[in-house]
Amino acid sequence: MKTYNLKPHYSFEEAKAKAGEWVTDKDYDLLIKDDCNAYNEKGEPLFFFRKNKIPSKLCANAYQSLRKAAMPSNNRGAAAGLIDEVNHLATRTAKIKKDGTLSKTNSSKEVNSGIVGYFDRNARFPYCRQTAWLEKNFQQFSDAYPYIKYIDKLFEEACPEKYYAQKTMTDKTEKDFVIKDTVFTTITVNKNFRTALHTDAGDYEGGLGNLAVLQAGKYEGGYTAIPRYRVAFDVRSGDVCFFNVHEYHGNTEIKSQLAYERISIVCYYRENMFNCLNAKEELKRAQNRKRGEKLN
Repeated sequence: MKTYNLKPHYSFEEAKAKAGEWVTDKDYDLLIKDDCNAYNEKGEPLFFFRKNKIPSKLCANAYQSLRKAAMPSNNRGAAAGLIDEVNHLATRTAKIKKDGTLSKTNSSKEVNSGIVGYFDRNARFPYCRQTAWLEKNFQQFSDAYPYIKYIDKLFEEACPEKYYAQKTMTDKTEKDFVIKDTVFTTITVNKNFRTALHTDAGDYEGGLGNLAVLQAGKYEGGYTAIPRYRVAFDVRSGDVCFFNVHEYHGNTEIKSQLAYERISIVCYYRENMFNCLNAKEELKRAQNRKRGEKLN
């Protein structure tokens, strides 16, 4: 198996300055389509690509189960691309509050994206919980579970160092909020979503993001690129790429003259899930919460 030792072509801060910009074929020199491992200039894992490793039957079942989890969303920030020609990352949406004043919120471009699995506490929902999709479609997710479990198995084989670092976190986490027998708590599902340059937020930095694709029809492009290292990978059905999602990355344009679907599946551990209590205790937090109470 080929191993690459890659050096950055510019700094992380320079990459950050490009957040929200589209990635093109000019942003990479090396296109990965076969099994390989890659490390950065410090000898740290950058990505591990595995070609056609997931059985086709598991892919077919997962495609039918998960494709509708990607729903219209305007909550993807820079990943959805710059909102207009003057490089605003968000548009301001005004709503009238009860007291007659205006309430303004940020929203990004609308894309097809959804979250499956479990979510940690935040200011809006100060309790751990199932995602809305999982709550409504638990049996449907069960049909996709063997696919997710297989990704977990390949992760362990490809990069045991990162896998077991992530496993230490799931071992600390209440099982009510872990996808059973995996090192994942959460899955992002995107449909025909060309992501602009961004980093993934909320992922455990000690692990790796797990990118797989389920596809229907034929298309070209859609390569996932890390421009700072001048590399991209062509992830298709049956493939999986484990990579450092805290490097700025994005997708090239997807091109097709026929109907197609590119469903990307990103499995990860949300970094704050170890703070969750069990499901019953988190439900009590939700029921007992007072309006305006601060997150803790």
